[in-house]
Amino acid sequence: MCCWMLGENSEKALEATYGLIASEEMSEETRVEEFRDLVKRANESLGEDNPVTLDALNDLGEALNDTGQFEEAQKILEESFAATERMLGPDHWKTLSMNNLGNVFLESRKGEKALEIYLQCLKRKETTLGKTHPATLETVANIAMSYDDGLKQYDKAMEYYARAMKGWEMIFGKDHSDTRGCARNYRDCLNKRAEEMVKYAEEIEGGFPGLDEDSDDVVESEEEIGQLAAIRQSCARLAAIRQHG
Repeated sequence: MCCWMLGENSEKALEATYGLIASEEMSEETRVEEFRDLVKRANESLGEDNPVTLDALNDLGEALNDTGQFEEAQKILEESFAATERMLGPDHWKTLSMNNLGNVFLESRKGEKALEIYLQCLKRKETTLGKTHPATLETVANIAMSYDDGLKQYDKAMEYYARAMKGWEMIFGKDHSDTRGCARNYRDCLNKRAEEMVKYAEEIEGGFPGLDEDSDDVVESEEEIGQLAAIRQSCARLAAIRQHG
């Protein structure tokens, strides 16, 4: 049935419009304007708490994030999440807008805030969907990226990358794009951790003359010498993994 027969602002017509905007190929800038217009129409005709309005609002926020309009995207997605939580309750599975809000913080270099949002989102998804649901694993991977790109905490990042990779492998297999992408991120993170450890070892070695076997200087801290030895061993293991992995 055509939209003009239903009325261009009827719920079914607006829902159909939402589907078209979400699926059709267009520039991100055009998508922003289309969703902005749809949100306005849905708000006026259906109300701010209608599912069509909430879906359009969420996708507007995501489109704004994709075009680098982080401040407005954050505002829109916070509004979307608050309305969704009000309508569906705090433990409802539909936390997509919350996950997208984390994406905004990650893209705008606010790693700690992104991590906070993702951890909240993960808790809700684990409760309602389970730990191995694809949507849950998506948030696990987002947490890994927060630790990786946002906070440079590579050990924690690898922990979450490994969890997401294992989950996707169980569901989709080793050759699925999500599994392989997560494996690449894990390897990149491992390389960054190795480089970080080598740099740290060089800094310590340069700062303590007693580490030179031919030096007569007295080593001031045996504890730091032990730490350096452990770092060297780890670097050797990581180098072997990078060479043969």
